[in-house]
Amino acid sequence: MNLRKPLVLTLAPLFVLAALALVLTSCAGLSRDEVERRLTELPQGKALRALEMRPFTAAGVDGRAWFAPRQAAAPADAPNFVLVHGTPATPQTWMPFVDGSASLRGAGDVVLLEIPGHGAARSELEPGTFAQAGAFIAGALAALDLRDVVLVGHSYGGEFALHAALEAQDRLRGLVLIDSAGLPREREEFLPEEIAMREHPLAKFGIWLHDDERVRGALVPHFAAPPRDEFAAEAFLACARSSTWDAMVDLARDENGTRASELHRVHVPVLLLWGERDLAYPPAKFASRFAADFPDAKLVVLDGIGHYPIEEARDRVAAELVLFARSTLPPR
Repeated sequence: MNLRKPLVLTLAPLFVLAALALVLTSCAGLSRDEVERRLTELPQGKALRALEMRPFTAAGVDGRAWFAPRQAAAPADAPNFVLVHGTPATPQTWMPFVDGSASLRGAGDVVLLEIPGHGAARSELEPGTFAQAGAFIAGALAALDLRDVVLVGHSYGGEFALHAALEAQDRLRGLVLIDSAGLPREREEFLPEEIAMREHPLAKFGIWLHDDERVRGALVPHFAAPPRDEFAAEAFLACARSSTWDAMVDLARDENGTRASELHRVHVPVLLLWGERDLAYPPAKFASRFAADFPDAKLVVLDGIGHYPIEEARDRVAAELVLFARSTLPPR
């Protein structure tokens, strides 16, 4: 019996397993076209695609923005509300702030940015980091020549917006953070699913366990009432491609408020909108710390609301955004 087989034969099973893993990973999840189609079939997706879409390139990445022009009654010096979604989410999360009772169009133009690494975005950030997302947003403001901007970000989108604000303050009139990331957290302050993404060596294979019910189950603790079916479906699709799942894991691993020491550099007014019941970033610690460290900040805590005021308290959020935008106008 020959015990000295060639090395290539000894390693052959490993090569086969590696190749199989590569094939399985590349086939996991949905295609970009399928995600785009299914997002568009949702009511808010149909409404989003009815808006004017403007392609652009920022930070070397192709991007898309949707524009909703202000109503005729809006003041001539009204701002551009630039709305940045979180993770997992897509721009259509913000559609209630374009039309309906929560619309911001009576107070200014509304621009919805699609962040690479989410949903049907044409390009991904590899690896996904908050710094890259912030550079992309800052580049988008320049590429689209947007000025007098009230930059609004929710959750991870808040930290994306914070990074952008530190790089593009000359284009901003104000910054709004809604239940936002951006400050350091101790390990025990991360949610169990976040710890799994941050620490499990096979976290990027979690796409194989990704389904609607798991997403809905992860969302439920953040709401006073069960989340809407469309909201849960959008969250599922936002990271249903293998590349977008990977980007979500990368962001979870990157999060820990790396620019928290620079909050004093933000010299535009800041509005902090926070759900009283936020489990991810409890206001007693996170909102209060933001309020103390920004030079010019106003904190509004929404009673009985969890991590998603943009879902549970839309009209109140819209009213606060309009009031804040008016307060940033220069004296006449």
